[in-house]
Amino acid sequence: MISKFIPPSYDIVFKAIFGKESNKPLLASLLSSVLNLPLDELLNLEILNSELGVSHIDEKNSRLDLRLRLQSGIEIDVEIQIIQHNAYIERILSYWAKLYLGNLTTGLDYSNLRKCVIVNIIGFNYFDWHELHSKFKICSEKNGSPLTDLLEIHFIELLKLDQYNKDIENPILCDWVEFLGLKNEVDMEKFRDKSDLPEQIIQAIEELEKLKKDPNMQMEAFNKELFIRDYFQGLNDAMKAGHDEGTAVGLAKGKAEGLAVGLAEGKAEGLAVGLAEGKAEGLAVGLAEGKAEGLAKGKYEATLAIAKAMLVDGLSPEVIAKFTGLSVQEINQL
Repeated sequence: MISKFIPPSYDIVFKAIFGKESNKPLLASLLSSVLNLPLDELLNLEILNSELGVSHIDEKNSRLDLRLRLQSGIEIDVEIQIIQHNAYIERILSYWAKLYLGNLTTGLDYSNLRKCVIVNIIGFNYFDWHELHSKFKICSEKNGSPLTDLLEIHFIELLKLDQYNKDIENPILCDWVEFLGLKNEVDMEKFRDKSDLPEQIIQAIEELEKLKKDPNMQMEAFNKELFIRDYFQGLNDAMKAGHDEGTAVGLAKGKAEGLAVGLAEGKAEGLAVGLAEGKAEGLAVGLAEGKAEGLAKGKYEATLAIAKAMLVDGLSPEVIAKFTGLSVQEINQL
C-alpha cells in the first residue's frame, strides 16, 4: 500500500517543490539561510538545466539535483542525499569541478571562471561535531587565510537538528531543516502548528500537500522508499555475511594461534620442569654417592691406621691381612 505522506527529503519531492519557477521565493529563502546572503540577492536567481554534459563518451554523467545561477554570476548546485555512499566527498568535488570548468568555454581565458558553490543537504551524520551547518573553503593551513573564494561547499546535516541551538543560531535555517526532515503526518501536523513560521515555509508546506494528492508523485515516492529499503537491506545482508565470514576466519585463526601458543608454552614449561626435576634428582644422587664414597674412604683410612698400629706391635703382615682384610702388599707399603 502506498504511503500518503511524501518526505520532502526525497530528491524527487525536493526538486518538485524547489525546482519550480513559481517557487523561486522558497528556494531563495532556503539558500539565504544557508549562504548568509540577503534574500533580495537571491530572488532573481536562474534555475538552469539540472544535468551536466560530458566531454567524452566514457565520462560519468553527473546529475545535479538543482543547478542555478545568481545575477552576480555565481553558480550553485543544491544536492539532497539521504543515503551515504562511499567516496561521497570525492563525488561532491567532481560536481564542483564540472560546474566550475563549465564556465570556461572555447576562446575565454581563466579570468572568466566564476565562483561555484555546492550546498549538500544530507540525511545522515557525516562529521563528528554537533553543528548541523558546516562551511568549507580553501584556506592556509598555517594561518587560515583564504586562497580564493571561488570554491565554497556547505553541508546541512538534517539529523543534527536537536543538537543545534535553535533560539540563537539561524532560526530560519532550523525551520527549513525541520521541514526537510519531516518523516510522517504526525510530525507534519506538529510542525504546521508552530507559531511564527516564515511565509516561504508555509508555502512549502502547501506545495507538499499538493504533491501528496498527485498519484504520479505518490508512485515515485513509493518507488523511492522501496529503493531505500532495498539499499539498507542489501547493506545489512552484506554486513551479516561479512560478520559471519569474519567470525569463521577469527575462530580458525584463533584456534591455530592458540594451538601454537599452547605448544610453545607447553614445551617451555616442560623444559623448565624437566630441568628442575633433573637438577633435584642429580643433586640427590650426587649427595648419596658422595656420602657413600666418603664413608668408604673414611673406613679404608681407619683400617690402614689399625694395620699400622698392629705393625708397630710386632704382628706379621700375614696376620694383619687376616684381621683387617687388607692385602699383604698394602700392609708392606705402610
